[in-house]
Amino acid sequence: MLRSLYRNLRFKRRVEGELDSELRAYVDMLIDEKMRAGLDGPTARRDARLEVGGLEQVKEQVREVQAGRRLWDLAQDIRISARALSQNRSFTGFALLMLMLGIGATTTVFSVFYSVVLKPLPFRDLDRIVEIWETRLDRGWAKSSFAEGNFWDARSLNRSFSEMAAIGWSDATLIGLDHPEHVSRGAVSAGFFRVLGLAAVIGRDFTYSEDRPGENNQVMLLSDRLWKSKFKADPRVAGRSVRLNDRIYTIVGVLPPGHAWLSTVDLFTPMAFRPNGERGSFDLNVIAKLSPGVSSAMAQADLNSVAARIAGANPRAKGIGMSMGSASDWAASAQTRHSMWMLLGAVALLLLIACVNLANLLLARGAGRVREMAVRSALGASRGRIAALALTESCLLCGAGSALGLLLASASVEALKASESMAIPRLAEVELNGYVLAFPSSSHSPLACSPDSRRLCKRRRSPSARPSLNRTGIRRAAAGRKLACAICWWRAKWRSLWCC
Repeated sequence: MLRSLYRNLRFKRRVEGELDSELRAYVDMLIDEKMRAGLDGPTARRDARLEVGGLEQVKEQVREVQAGRRLWDLAQDIRISARALSQNRSFTGFALLMLMLGIGATTTVFSVFYSVVLKPLPFRDLDRIVEIWETRLDRGWAKSSFAEGNFWDARSLNRSFSEMAAIGWSDATLIGLDHPEHVSRGAVSAGFFRVLGLAAVIGRDFTYSEDRPGENNQVMLLSDRLWKSKFKADPRVAGRSVRLNDRIYTIVGVLPPGHAWLSTVDLFTPMAFRPNGERGSFDLNVIAKLSPGVSSAMAQADLNSVAARIAGANPRAKGIGMSMGSASDWAASAQTRHSMWMLLGAVALLLLIACVNLANLLLARGAGRVREMAVRSALGASRGRIAALALTESCLLCGAGSALGLLLASASVEALKASESMAIPRLAEVELNGYVLAFPSSSHSPLACSPDSRRLCKRRRSPSARPSLNRTGIRRAAAGRKLACAICWWRAKWRSLWCC
């Protein structure tokens, strides 16, 4: 079977020549047989032709049972479809433009949507990591950042979290490079990166001793972006001293790349403990990791108890409460997620409009090809064969439009990442992956079953186009089918003998 398939596809012309020779030899044998029976030459030739029927029809019946026929038909449909599309350049260009814009815009937006809304944060034990807020219902604050003094108290009093850490943002000037550099700084408590499951790729993390007042806490961790852009990815950067504002800091490590939630911060320094920390300024974001075996309800009850103890001990903390939420809220707030859903719906509507317009174009084009399809039908093409040709043309058009759309999406994603916009969370993680590519493909896949092919498949032949078969024609068709089967059987028999 595989040998026949390879031979029929690889040596198509030779196979067609052999078939033609076999048919002519069979006709000559019939003529000789009838002449031996007493008929003259012209009569014998005529009767032989009538008995065999049309040679081309017999050839077609033989081809129907050949191995690889479907693949050959597909290749032929692709060639015919490509030729038809190249001849109608205005239709093809407008259809490709609509598909490129629709698929490109949808793919670009969905790649951002997937990274911001659907993609899990790249942290270890994500189901145990939570974010904690202060609540001041008496002031109408359902969620608020932590005051420094309240954070230190909550860290020491809680019994439900294995780690609790905080981060605060500020701007600073880094001196010690070729020229002063304006950077964003994150002041973190010890254990912050252990909550996230991050370890320095060069050097070390902050220690708990560097949280204590009076200790040497003038140390610094670099982000991967700052390390590569300003320190030229120096592997011996640990131990180097630089000036940050008016103090000298020692670089102790470099953080790993790929964590876009921290990509807005250039460097990190320890947030030293202060016994009389500020309780009126709310500027710390607090994260924590649940202890093994502690549920969210148990942790919330513990936080309520901690908040009550802090409020009882500090008059300025009166009315304080605490709540916690999923770590997924860090990457995108509820407002950001709502905006992403709205944007995704808008581009999906754009793709739908493009698909509807293209479907209308295909319908109009199919209406203009009725005469062409009637000729094909009159020449013997079945409705399934005609529908397969139209379907192949639609698939070819959709495939080319998808390729152009993906090229546009890839360029758009790279342009977005190069802009380094702070308005899009996790922008550095945006990429074209399998999930992203499957979304626009599934959205425009109904176009593959084009209205053109459905219209042609449902169209019935007109009475004038239907071949009228009398009994003689039926006998000739049956004889042709028998001859085709006999030729295929003898060819298979001869090949088996030759192989032996």
